[in-house]
Amino acid sequence: MTKNNNVLLKVIKYLKQITVGESDFSYAISYGLFSIVILFLKQIFTVIFYDSNQIANIQNYYLILFFSLVLLVCFIIIHARKLTEENKFALYFIKIYPFLFIALGMFIISTYTERNAKMLSYIVIVVSLFWIQIFKTVRRIGVFSFSAISYLGLSYITYGLTENFYLDLPLVGMISLIVFIASTIFSMLHRSHKETITDLDIRNEKYSLVIDNLKNTYSSLKISKKITDSMYELTQEVLKNENIEDLFQMVLDKATTLIPKAQAGSILILEDNMMKFVAANGYDLEKLKKIELGIEETFQATLEDKYEPTIIKNLEIFDEAHLGKENNKRMYESAVFAKSCMTCSFKYQDEFFGSINIDNFDSEDIFTKEDKYLIKQLAQEIEIIISVHKLYEQALRPTKFDELTQAKSRRYCMKLLNNLIDHEEETIISICTMDINNLKIINDEFGHDVGDKYLFEFAEAVRNSEIADNIFGRVGGDEFILIFNKLTKDETVQQIQIIKNYLKKHLIQIGNNNVEISFASGVSVYGVDSKEIKELFKISDKRMYEDKFIQKKTGKS
Repeated sequence: MTKNNNVLLKVIKYLKQITVGESDFSYAISYGLFSIVILFLKQIFTVIFYDSNQIANIQNYYLILFFSLVLLVCFIIIHARKLTEENKFALYFIKIYPFLFIALGMFIISTYTERNAKMLSYIVIVVSLFWIQIFKTVRRIGVFSFSAISYLGLSYITYGLTENFYLDLPLVGMISLIVFIASTIFSMLHRSHKETITDLDIRNEKYSLVIDNLKNTYSSLKISKKITDSMYELTQEVLKNENIEDLFQMVLDKATTLIPKAQAGSILILEDNMMKFVAANGYDLEKLKKIELGIEETFQATLEDKYEPTIIKNLEIFDEAHLGKENNKRMYESAVFAKSCMTCSFKYQDEFFGSINIDNFDSEDIFTKEDKYLIKQLAQEIEIIISVHKLYEQALRPTKFDELTQAKSRRYCMKLLNNLIDHEEETIISICTMDINNLKIINDEFGHDVGDKYLFEFAEAVRNSEIADNIFGRVGGDEFILIFNKLTKDETVQQIQIIKNYLKKHLIQIGNNNVEISFASGVSVYGVDSKEIKELFKISDKRMYEDKFIQKKTGKS
């Protein structure tokens, strides 16, 4: 028993010695070792507990296990002997490892019999590629192109030019593009971080004789690194969270934690020529959202360079002088005025986008030059996050929204519906299927351009109607869906009537006539009619066609 404990202690000691390191090479060794350990352990468990229905040939898995072990041994040798880039074996092994990892991954994928299992494994492979090394541009293009081409080649060999292959083609391209963009941003952040650290080290050397300055700089460096590390984490959140306001709130929460003298804070962005609060810490955000400021009312309007951090002393006096009477009253009701506020603006595509404010209630003179440096870094990190979010949004928007009506796509609606069910299993969720009347007649008589306008105006009416929060999507053709969380069938019918009332008041011109858009609808309720999504849509469709029949019979919509 003692012998086993000694072995375990040695293993733990060895694992503790594994560090990411400061160079790209040491990073590649550490995370390469980690990735192959995970893959090796996965293979062991797969061999022990494999499902014959999922895997075509278990013998191939033993072969994969062997090659994983070979790669693992190579990494252990490099790490244990502390080999550097000067060692040719270590250098060339690290260079070819991503391609070996991809090849091994493709071999694993080829053993699966189900297409979903293959695609899931491919996603795991490209996400792993994102962090196992910090790639330079040409190498990054080569690695991710190789992974995409390899999978598509495997898909072609497996399926030929069939529907499965053509389904894989855009999906693989989109996944590879998203991870490539994320990897590019990560590489930029890494280089920026290294340049920042280098620059700060040079400054430290210049001021080495000034002890107080050194202490302050060292303290700022530690916080700066925490900020940078936190922003790395938040960059990953961009790929998970579609709401940029949530990301702003995460940034602000991190900022008020990391800046020692911060007691509260807020973020405002420019929208429709007005400054609006989108995040708050230490204040009631819902109350602040009711306040909209003109650009001329903000402190930034008084600055020569709004992108340089500035400290405002006694915020109450400033607000009394610059805000209108109504806004100043609302501000006073929503928050206690800070004695000192540190503010810095940020931009997107060289245009003013918003500002971050960090507040302290104790002293007018509490913020220093080092604090100004930190908020400046935060503003720059926010600019990176905004850029990542915009790129991500542009890349994924075509898959989530219908081009003509800007309603959500059917697939995206299904994803959001599943998320609702997963998070709130006991709640009621109403699904309303809608079918627009007379679209075929309009297309035949006036042409498809007018028919498209008919569809777009219907979608606009749904968005402009003052109905409860919903998920609105286009199923296809003249069919749409509305999903309401926590609304009963009767409450959903009331929401549909609000839309119909809106359409009665807002006619559209077709030819020489003003026409009312009408539609049939049917509602089913999760947890009442069924808990199966397919069955719920069958029920809502059936009720919709019953409604359409009644409308034709009575002549009323």
